[in-house]
Amino acid sequence: MAEKSHYALNCFNYRHQQTCLIKFILSIFIIIFFILSHIFFTKKPTFHLNNSNYIYSQILQCTNRNKTRIEEGQKYLSQNRVIICGLIRDRETHIKRLKQQLNEITIFFADYAIVIVENNSKDNTRHELINWAKIDKHIHIIDCNNEINSISLCNLSLVATNIKSIPDILRIEKMVQLRNIYMNY
Repeated sequence: MAEKSHYALNCFNYRHQQTCLIKFILSIFIIIFFILSHIFFTKKPTFHLNNSNYIYSQILQCTNRNKTRIEEGQKYLSQNRVIICGLIRDRETHIKRLKQQLNEITIFFADYAIVIVENNSKDNTRHELINWAKIDKHIHIIDCNNEINSISLCNLSLVATNIKSIPDILRIEKMVQLRNIYMNY
């Protein structure tokens, strides 16, 4: 009886060792596969897009095949106008970053306008936006009466939306109402 339990224990240990060895070998092969696939299947960029008028936040890289497409796209954008519309509320601390991001986009266009509807911010969002509009003629801050760059507070009596809330019919209706303000502008 003792021999049978000793034999069963040895079989169990042997199978456990085999399983561990197989897992170890598979792990090594997976690591080697990812290293080799990264080395052999990642194309090295052969063209760096540079523009002396603009400092890219990230260097855009592309292959020679796409160089012409990018140049054609840049030429097209540089001959056209863009209007960027947005809605904002209680984002005073984010306005500096918003300016930077919009400047990175608008630099590619011949002309642009940025139309923003601000609704009942509790912080100094409206004040910051108006200051921005004073120094940049492309910025249009619309208030409740469709006045442009007015320092008067805009209160559409719309409830603030929780950023993490899922869209519901009331939120969609509110967004439509705000969207219609700048569409009518």
